[in-house]
Amino acid sequence: MRSNFLTFKIIAIAILIALFWIGLLFISTLVSERQGYQQAFLREISQNNISPQTVISPYIRVPYTEIKTCLDDKKVAYSCTEEQWIYISADSTQWTADFKVSDDAYKRTIYRAISYTANLTAKGIFQKPTLENKDYQWNRAEIMFPVHDPRGLDTQPTLKILNKNYTFEMSPKGSDASGFDFMRISTKNYPELINAIQNGFSFDLATNITGLGKFSLVPTSRSVSYQAKGNWADIK
Repeated sequence: MRSNFLTFKIIAIAILIALFWIGLLFISTLVSERQGYQQAFLREISQNNISPQTVISPYIRVPYTEIKTCLDDKKVAYSCTEEQWIYISADSTQWTADFKVSDDAYKRTIYRAISYTANLTAKGIFQKPTLENKDYQWNRAEIMFPVHDPRGLDTQPTLKILNKNYTFEMSPKGSDASGFDFMRISTKNYPELINAIQNGFSFDLATNITGLGKFSLVPTSRSVSYQAKGNWADIK
C-alpha cells in the first residue's frame, strides 16, 4: 500500500513538473514572439522615420598635398602628388541637452517606441593649431559636424563664430560606410573663416534633433563636459 502511494506521489510530481514546464515554455515562446514583433516594429520606424541618434563633436579638417614615390603598372617608380587631410579638434567643448521624451509618437496596437526631441547646444574653443610645414589648402578647410541620421534634424545646425551664425550644409556625398552624414561649413563658401581657423576661435553650436530610443555623443575635443535633463522619469 505504501509502495503504491509513493508511486502515485512520484507520478503526480512528474505531472506537475511537466505542466509547469509546458507553462514556462508557452510563456517563453509568447515573450520571444512579442519581442520579435517589437524589434520588427522598431526596425520599420528606423527605415521609414527616424533611428537612434549619434552625433560627433565639431572638428576641423584641412587638405594638403604631399609628393610621394608611386609605382606604375610596370613597377617603375615616379613622383606623384597625393592628397591628405589634417584633423584639428577643439581644445574644450561644453555640451548641454534638454530632452523631451515620449512613447506616444510611434505606436501600433500594444507596441510603443520611445522617441525623443533634444535641444542640443555646445560652447567650445579651437586654439591656434600647431602644424607641421605642409602645403595646406586653407581655402578648402571645413568645419565638420557628423550626424548619424539627418532625417531627425528639425532645423539645420548652426555655428556662431565671431558673432555671426553659419549654417551647416549637408555633404554632397551623403552618408558613407561609417553611417554618418558629414555636415560641414566650408571656407570655400565663407573665406572669412580662414583667419579664424588659422588663429583659433570660440564657437556656439545649436541644433534640435529627433531620435529613437537612444542618443550617443562622441567627443573629439581635448576636454569635454556634458549635462542633460529631460522628462524621461514621466514615461510609462
